[in-house]
Amino acid sequence: MLLVVRTAFFTVDAEKLLGQGEDPPEVQDYNHIIADVWSCGRGLNGGLGNGKWTHVQETPTKVKALSGLFEYDERSQKIVPIRLRHISVGSTHASAVMDNRTNVDVSKKSSRSDTNWGTDVLWRGGNEFYQLGTGKRNNAPSPVYINPPADSDSHEIRRAERRLQLTPRQTVKLAGRNVNIEQRVECGRNITAVYSAL
Repeated sequence: MLLVVRTAFFTVDAEKLLGQGEDPPEVQDYNHIIADVWSCGRGLNGGLGNGKWTHVQETPTKVKALSGLFEYDERSQKIVPIRLRHISVGSTHASAVMDNRTNVDVSKKSSRSDTNWGTDVLWRGGNEFYQLGTGKRNNAPSPVYINPPADSDSHEIRRAERRLQLTPRQTVKLAGRNVNIEQRVECGRNITAVYSAL
């Protein structure tokens, strides 16, 4: 049996340490965990996410758009790294679901400035059949955000400011019973699916 691997992705957590003669207050990101994503393999359609149209990348290269990301966590009151949660690789394209903090508890009783947000998802690679969801057929060698599906009661100006995000795992009431549900992304052969999984 012949196994053909087209693309490989790696996640690496690194901690910045002090170099010789460096003082902690003077070193940026000292003692912080840095989460990086690396890729290698076939990149002719831009699926490696490194911004290049490489036929074959034999050594891992950093995916800068998915690496070294941080956010402020209100619960722990400190800056935390944003890691890669899930990656799906199709025949010519890929999606990356990030593990950023989410807020899905906003209700009609919340303040007007409070907003729901989910996990970020970015797309890259071949787009011959519009599988990236950008509305164009251009391939994307670097990860990009896309707009959410059109909503009948949203204004076009506000839609351009938003991006597609996925609802994280949560418990909802469905047909009188509590169900655990989340949104997922899968990339296939020239097609992408975003769906709700139980």
